[in-house]
Amino acid sequence: MMGGVTGWNLLAEVAEGQLSEHEIMTVGRHYSSREQREIDIKFLLAMAQEQLRRKGFEDFPRLLNYFIHKDKARKGMLPTEECRTICKAFKLPVADDLLRAILAKFESEDNQLDYNVFLSEINWRDNPLPFYQSETPVKFVPDWNGESSPHAVISISYKILIEDVFGKQD
Repeated sequence: MMGGVTGWNLLAEVAEGQLSEHEIMTVGRHYSSREQREIDIKFLLAMAQEQLRRKGFEDFPRLLNYFIHKDKARKGMLPTEECRTICKAFKLPVADDLLRAILAKFESEDNQLDYNVFLSEINWRDNPLPFYQSETPVKFVPDWNGESSPHAVISISYKILIEDVFGKQD
């Protein structure tokens, strides 16, 4: 028991027949302790490059010219959502969820995107990345960490559970 977290089995032992298995699972899920890992941007970029390569997309210079045309301030930055719209209008053959995840990784604090860096990174001809085999399709989840979500609860944040049950003690 370190840092306010305990093993799942201790919750089941403490409940000692007072809670049904379903109730224990519900409490366990609600108070589960989950580690957040950072998405590997290279993995996402490799997936996007593979999709672009398979579809034979090589029109990066024309796409760059379109971004420049839309960038009236000539700063090399555009709103992220506008960049997504441009990619969709240009029929960039990358799955929407994957595109959103990549754009989110390149997005600045003020929701702007350096489209030169973005295009350079997805350009499979000029900057190829090794391909990572993936059997499952990517679904957009803003805090996705590249791993499937765990089905079982492994540890419980007991401090939060106790505060919710008994109130905050000073």
